Amino acid sequence: MAARAETEKLVRAQPGNARPLSALAFIDAELGDKEKAIREGRTACDMRPIAKDAVDGVHLITNLARICALTGEKDLALEQLAIVSKLPNGPSYGELRLDPEWDALRGDPALRKNRCLARAKERFALTIHEPAEFLCGIETAQQDQQSNPCC
Repeated sequence: MAARAETEKLVRAQPGNARPLSALAFIDAELGDKEKAIREGRTACDMRPIAKDAVDGVHLITNLARICALTGEKDLALEQLAIVSKLPNGPSYGELRLDPEWDALRGDPALRKNRCLARAKERFALTIHEPAEFLCGIETAQQDQQSNPCC
């Protein structure tokens, strides 16, 4: 509870900073406050979308996916992973396969069906990213985000 109180102070002190809000959302998810956690995670994503910040935007959507997985919202978590699995800075193949945070999704056939693992594996199999490929990935993610307005 002390971590939550300190993070909440930081959120109040920096109302325009999405990262502490995203951290607070994760804390609320761990504490079992599902609705609040998802709401805060979405708000953080809205504050800094991929179109405005390709690095933090991906981080925030990935964190929202973690929150959703933790709270049992598998479909919402997979929607978020479908967006970030195509982009640099999204969760790696190794993270999705081994990190305990993704345990709730790992046995779900939908994880394989929506190709999050395959996309992450392909992304990291490439050794050189051409600037055009990178920009195309951002545009695709922006389109996905607009068609799936989860955050």
